[in-house]
Amino acid sequence: SGAPSSSGANGTGSGGAASSTPASSSSSTGSSTASGSSSGTTAAKATKILQYVNGTVQAEYTSQMDGSSIVNHYLCAVSGENVYALTYDSSDKASTAYLKKDGKMYALDGKYATESAQLSGPISTAKTGCNFPTAAEAATMTTGKYTVNGREYDAEILKKMVYGHPVSYIYCFEGNVLKYRVVSGLYYDTSMNPINDVTTYKSISTKVDAKLFDLSGYTLLS
Repeated sequence: SGAPSSSGANGTGSGGAASSTPASSSSSTGSSTASGSSSGTTAAKATKILQYVNGTVQAEYTSQMDGSSIVNHYLCAVSGENVYALTYDSSDKASTAYLKKDGKMYALDGKYATESAQLSGPISTAKTGCNFPTAAEAATMTTGKYTVNGREYDAEILKKMVYGHPVSYIYCFEGNVLKYRVVSGLYYDTSMNPINDVTTYKSISTKVDAKLFDLSGYTLLS
């Protein structure tokens, strides 16, 4: 579909990479529910998250709700306002690729790039794994510990009001490498019990492969 395989998640192209780029992670995607628990927070200033707030991020990740057997697999790359998004099918093969470049949106299929104004939904969905706090939000974050799948991680936590409800965005690190993001308080089951939305990062880097945004090899359609 004109998209790279999952091994392409760590690009080496341009994109203003920060010197503090973390090593790529290699978390198992599995079928874990990744339901976590907090073991306290402090007012210490969050610093690890700062490496991802410059708007240049490339990540391969999975997304899963607590208790669900459905694991959604994506690759996203963000460079300024440009966004590359790749989804994987149920057999975990690269499926559909989308590109937002210079304000225009394209579906990429083989050698063809079809422009459409109706792609904001899938692009936004796949881009979720590359959405990070702003520098101003990071300045309000607290630190602590958070347990995912029975293992405790260093955590940096952003709390904000969403639709009038308090929501926590919990970023879990192994050393300086981001492993998980847990969103707590945003989703509920039919009995109004909270459901965590868990992003598992297979790899993440502040270096973006510039080739992902190159349309020169495609025939443009509208």
